[in-house]
Amino acid sequence: MDLKKFDIFNFNRPGPGVPEDEPDLPKWRLFFRQFFSKIIQILGLNFLYVLFSIPSLIVAYFASYWILGYSFDKFFNLKIETDFVAMITPRVILGLMLVMIPAVAFGPIHAGFTYVLRNFSRQRHAYVWWDFKDHALANFKQGMIVTLINFVIIFILGLAINSYAQFAPAFTGIISYGAIGFVSLALVIFLGMNMYIYPLMISYNMKIRELYKVAYSFAFLRLLPNILIILGIAIVLTLAFGFIPIVGVILTAVILPGAILYAVNFFVDPIIKKFEEEQDEFEAESDSDLIE
Repeated sequence: MDLKKFDIFNFNRPGPGVPEDEPDLPKWRLFFRQFFSKIIQILGLNFLYVLFSIPSLIVAYFASYWILGYSFDKFFNLKIETDFVAMITPRVILGLMLVMIPAVAFGPIHAGFTYVLRNFSRQRHAYVWWDFKDHALANFKQGMIVTLINFVIIFILGLAINSYAQFAPAFTGIISYGAIGFVSLALVIFLGMNMYIYPLMISYNMKIRELYKVAYSFAFLRLLPNILIILGIAIVLTLAFGFIPIVGVILTAVILPGAILYAVNFFVDPIIKKFEEEQDEFEAESDSDLIE
């Protein structure tokens, strides 16, 4: 019996499709049309993602403490007795960024999430629950390895940031600025890599080393667009949590991760598709050379 036929939560109902003779739309119009046409599925997927990502959210929250350290509080002269919300909010925002980018995420869950959102960005139908589950399980091993590697990298970057912040007063000029600039660039490149790792994981049968190598290439070559995406996520989360934090909590539970990760996948997917086409051309040329 094919259980996929039973549309229990109405998340998997196919849409009307895209007419073959429909003219190409501007990218921004296609983005919003696809988003609103899949809004019910994205809401359902958001619920599943938040539910299964509770451990990741907890780890990311403590990782944000590790990265910011106590130097952040000293710099802004924050005290827990009088500035509790001001101390917590930046760490919540950074923690959510680490999950949504996703530098700190439960890899198998994010792989399943990425597969469904990639299909949405390509105007393809996806069974929200079944595809989410199937691809989370299919990528379980690699997802867990990426999770552990990222955890180690976050620990090292946090240690470097805390060390430089602690000893910064002892250094001046080029040494201080050079160290801070190097760590900041490393963090940005690492965050950029994680926007590509999971789309590559679900699209190719790559080894872990190859995943990080190709993701690094994309992160470095598309550094400016990646920075703009990261800044966009930071601005959205700051607007959601910066004024009334409970509003941010509600939006996170309802739509925020789904909407942000849909946007990330939408803008990253053309790069992955171009990479796929180049790989296919390379394989076709290799086959033709063998035949000759």
